[in-house]
Amino acid sequence: MIFFAAAPVRILALALLLTGCAGQQTRELIASPAIAASASEIAARHRIFVATTRAEADDREEVFSGGRSPDLHFAHVDMTVPAIHKTGEIERRKKNQRADPAKFFVAADVAGYQDDEAFSKTLRADIAAHGGRALVFIHGYNTSFDGAVYRMTQIAHDAKYSGTPVLFSWASGGKTVDYVYDNNSAT
Repeated sequence: MIFFAAAPVRILALALLLTGCAGQQTRELIASPAIAASASEIAARHRIFVATTRAEADDREEVFSGGRSPDLHFAHVDMTVPAIHKTGEIERRKKNQRADPAKFFVAADVAGYQDDEAFSKTLRADIAAHGGRALVFIHGYNTSFDGAVYRMTQIAHDAKYSGTPVLFSWASGGKTVDYVYDNNSAT
């Protein structure tokens, strides 16, 4: 009887253990060096405009961390989507894999803006060039910066969105255990 009462606890413990063993995805948005891919291996390129309250990351490849910044930062990220992409999926590399645009979503370029005027001017021009439409995505809890960029790219691509994709990324810790931190960042 005690064994059966403890079974749900054992199942939960096993599930948590297996979750911890799952392959880890890198938080690096910029991979160096990326593998070259032919044009036929890439389905599309998407420029994602970004406004964020995240602090700049110490690691250049991560771009923005989960830390809070007193300043609003602006950037754009040029993302590629592989021709093998399946709708509803985000093909991401694991830590031990190289950035291969033929297999994974890859950031081809990231550029920051010095001020909001430069960002606004570029954003307005891009919106005008894409039919005067923009899609703004604000991610939820437990989302790293790279995860938010990948998701915005996947949404724009899968929806065949012809306007300008814009991401607002607030300072999420990017982990389930950071829920309280995320809650304080979001409010």
